[in-house]
Amino acid sequence: MEKNIEQSVKALILTISLCVVYVYLAAQLGEMNIYRVDNKGWKTLLNSFVVAALVIHVALFLAGYEIARDKVKNATHNENKPESNHRAELIYGRSNRWAFDVLTLGLISWLVLLVNPSFSDFVSRYFYHLIVITIFISFCFKYSVEVFYFYRARRGHRLVQPEPELVKPLLLKKSKYRNLLFLVIFLAIDIPIFFLLKPIFVWNYGWEPQPDLDQAPMDVQIYKEVDNHLTSEIEEQMQRLQVSIGAPAISLAIAHNGQLVWAGARGYRSFQKNETVNIHTRFRTGSVAKPLTAVAAARLVAKGTLDLDQSIYQYGVRYQDPKVAISARQLLSHTAGIRNYQLCFCFPIWEYYSDDEYEAVDETLAITQSSPLMFTPGSNFSYTTYGYNLLAATLEAAYEKNYLDIMEQEVFKPLSMTETIAERPGFIPENTAMFYVRNGQSIKEAIYVDNSNKWAGGGFLTTPTDLVRLGLGFLDESFLDEKTREVFLIPQQLSDGKKNPQEYALGFRVKTSSSNGERLLHHGGTAVGSIAFLLIRPADKTVIAIMSNVDRDSSAILGDAAEKIIELIDGVTPSSK
Repeated sequence: MEKNIEQSVKALILTISLCVVYVYLAAQLGEMNIYRVDNKGWKTLLNSFVVAALVIHVALFLAGYEIARDKVKNATHNENKPESNHRAELIYGRSNRWAFDVLTLGLISWLVLLVNPSFSDFVSRYFYHLIVITIFISFCFKYSVEVFYFYRARRGHRLVQPEPELVKPLLLKKSKYRNLLFLVIFLAIDIPIFFLLKPIFVWNYGWEPQPDLDQAPMDVQIYKEVDNHLTSEIEEQMQRLQVSIGAPAISLAIAHNGQLVWAGARGYRSFQKNETVNIHTRFRTGSVAKPLTAVAAARLVAKGTLDLDQSIYQYGVRYQDPKVAISARQLLSHTAGIRNYQLCFCFPIWEYYSDDEYEAVDETLAITQSSPLMFTPGSNFSYTTYGYNLLAATLEAAYEKNYLDIMEQEVFKPLSMTETIAERPGFIPENTAMFYVRNGQSIKEAIYVDNSNKWAGGGFLTTPTDLVRLGLGFLDESFLDEKTREVFLIPQQLSDGKKNPQEYALGFRVKTSSSNGERLLHHGGTAVGSIAFLLIRPADKTVIAIMSNVDRDSSAILGDAAEKIIELIDGVTPSSK
């Protein structure tokens, strides 16, 4: 009886410990703002696992209690132990013992880390993570064994062999290779899992106190005469914005009446090295790359090279079923049904944190090649970065040139965007910001990623000044005719006649100014370690671009700041938000 009660208590302890592991993983996902994957699916998976674990352990506890009760009853009546109880006891096989031992070791290492959180030694910190994952795997293993025996016992099968052959070598105490085999399995399981979940593990270490941003250095370039009061107001806005988002650096450029008038950068390119930022420092565009690609598409439409409503397969694009027509218009407006980031069978498991290098746009199409369309093209709206990979492939097929060459020839060179380049791991310009993530008052360098999997939708490096040049060029008749431009500024309707929910046009979102009711074009971008925002007011050719080197779950705060700056330019007191 005592043995079975002990086993039942162990089962409950294991359940509680599993919940701790679950909370640990869920907390890391929450703090890292991994919202770019199917968060519902991920949470459902974890919740299902922990609920299943609770149900199984409650069943095991009841089974153990029933066995103990029958033993007392049998002892009272001086009867032999029933055969069914003998089979039921197999539920508590030797797997309980080694799983419990591993759990104990894991909890001890966990407590050591809690007592001394500054444990930054490579071996100790990775050993801790490996232990946590080993505990997680041991639960999976333990449950599979226990459920197998529980099922067999309930069906009335006599189990001559108490453990499967796969399990037996791990559990035989006298096996001379037992420890070596355990180590091999330990490494075989944990090393791949470390790389699968690498963003979670890396998140925990390397944090430093946030630098003092109130007195951060400032670099300003005034291109046209600007009112001194307006300049000081803009600089104060930059300071408040930088402090509020906790970014080591923030950079801003402004154009008004069709001319670049002001650019400023504040803070540190790398605060660890005390390297200051300047107006030529590059940041990641995130999804602000989409307007860049859209402007290139507009140029091709104006030349008659690209038809927005023609099936992309007529240009020779190879993707999915050519019978399901997809147009460039649908790709530009996120109505083609292409999926966005999700979990994958890759290292790491989140596509958003991909560190795989892609040499060409065609290679990136393989990411979504096997994923079915989410809906019939044109019938719904679903924001996607990968749809712009297919758009880039369409531009290549229509123009018969490499996508990056198209961008250089049709956009960057004509608009003198000399500081804009595709992000390539082998070639990062010297004056590029370091990218950071923030947690409370602590900050650290962001995890390494390779953005070559999404050049067209989120993989460029640039400066606010170059983004302003893009906006001015888009509004310039000599660069793009008005008829074509207006086509790109109409929020797209779905096949049922309704507007899409984001008022998304072709590469831009469209909204109405809260101050004067004028039309505003805008697009925000979030990337690993960076956020950006581009705002265009066509009426007076005002363009504002803001970029920063800190990771946030939204660039909306930059959008609010850009609108406040427009209000300052108009002489309107910014409304409190």
